[in-house]
Amino acid sequence: MKILITLFCALSVFQLFALDTSGCSPMNSQNLSKVTVNGASLVLTSSKSPISDCWNLSSSGFTIAYIWGQNVQTSQYSQVGFYVKVNNLEFPIDYSDVDIRCTTSNSLSYSHNTNGQQNYLCTATTYVKVGNNEAWDIEIAPQVDGSWDTAGFRKDYKFSL
Repeated sequence: MKILITLFCALSVFQLFALDTSGCSPMNSQNLSKVTVNGASLVLTSSKSPISDCWNLSSSGFTIAYIWGQNVQTSQYSQVGFYVKVNNLEFPIDYSDVDIRCTTSNSLSYSHNTNGQQNYLCTATTYVKVGNNEAWDIEIAPQVDGSWDTAGFRKDYKFSL
């Protein structure tokens, strides 16, 4: 009986470290970026299931990151939201669904910092769940504290995945 219990426990542990042989892992990932009119970086990171009948297909989607540099620790922007269009589906992402974080970064320029001023890199991020692995035509318009960071109405930043 001890041998059976030991064998069962050993098999359970091996399953924890089993490899996915279905062809569904890892998710395909791609990074694309644009520089906005106001000089921020708009970065899109996709995560797609490699084939359409995968168990992880429903978790396919992308992360939007709006990134800027500043010299104060607290974010100079309190509300960052996005207007998003994926293929023919349009929707807003409210600022309450966007996470804003600022971290220390003295490497915002190539010159040596001699003035003692601390620099910060701030990022506003959100995740958009798409749930398929079809081709995605994506348009994003960042809205920062009530103002659009685009070249004008319907001049959103376009990405194709």
